[in-house]
Amino acid sequence: MNFCLYEMSDINKLSKLTKQRPNFFTKKSEVEIFHINELNKGFYHLVFHIADEYHFGTKRVGQQVNLPFSQYVNCFISLNNPHILIEFIHDHYSKEIIKVIEQKIKTSISKKEITKEMMLRVANKVNGYVKTLEYTNLDNEEEELSSLKLEELSSLENVKYIDYLLLSVEDKLISLNKKSVISVNNSEEDYLIKFTEVIMNAFNYN
Repeated sequence: MNFCLYEMSDINKLSKLTKQRPNFFTKKSEVEIFHINELNKGFYHLVFHIADEYHFGTKRVGQQVNLPFSQYVNCFISLNNPHILIEFIHDHYSKEIIKVIEQKIKTSISKKEITKEMMLRVANKVNGYVKTLEYTNLDNEEEELSSLKLEELSSLENVKYIDYLLLSVEDKLISLNKKSVISVNNSEEDYLIKFTEVIMNAFNYN
């Protein structure tokens, strides 16, 4: 499962989002909150429903059939954290969800770059083994290393940016890249909940 990292401008308004009433039945708009669940104290899982359509036709005849379908997108938030994780399925879906959140709680949301410091905190929090590290050195040259222990990762000095980090955690792969994308090769609910909460706490470190 892939996520993108976003940041809110006003964390104090985030609690308003958890008080929204999910709509399980008749849909009043094309993008709505379908499910809200508090996983741990102040840590929430939201599911957004997006009404979409498949269009079928031919080049010469044109569009002939519209087939409605429902797309569901996962989102994780913490009331003490300005960061939001939104499952990445398509950029258009993410923009629609952000627009809905901004309208509901009257705040702005922007994509958050994952810095070198954030990646190092995540690696240490999940106690992962570094399978691949792609980085830009102090001379602005791109380099790649593989099979590093956490101690070796933390001791690297010639690193300006980390562009991509692939970790092995509990026999599963987790990756982060500078462009805000986080990937977990596991769709098990307990594993995802554990990982998302740990990573958001790591990002919120002061």
